[in-house]
Amino acid sequence: MGVRVRVRIRAVGKEVETSALVNTGFESNLPEVILPTPVAERLGLYPEFKPGTRAEEYSVVGGETIVGYMVPASVHIQVVAEDVESSPILASATILHGEEEVIISDKLAEDLEIVVLAPASGLWRFRWDPSGLKRPSAPKERWSGK
Repeated sequence: MGVRVRVRIRAVGKEVETSALVNTGFESNLPEVILPTPVAERLGLYPEFKPGTRAEEYSVVGGETIVGYMVPASVHIQVVAEDVESSPILASATILHGEEEVIISDKLAEDLEIVVLAPASGLWRFRWDPSGLKRPSAPKERWSGK
């Protein structure tokens, strides 16, 4: 199942609310979020690139390498739970053609204070939540045709 959280992403005066996969295998030194092309379009980050955007290679499952477009420090992202919202975090956005869901890096998950409790069951909590609280994953949202 994986852990997915509801997020609000803001950029260039625009906003998208969707679910995002928390991927601790997506290692990054800075807070980073992968955006499917339709999300980047809604946020005004694509197809016209912002200054500082650069092409980067990403390795994906199966050893394949694909090119993504990194837009440094371009989005504010926060977790939106039913009862509380996290503080917004400034993150870099990477636009990957063919990706269908928003994906949060390990560093961004840590900065958003997400604690993965049971990855296969989709359970998580915020770092500040009571230790016994278990939050369920948000439903998966695909952005291929939106």
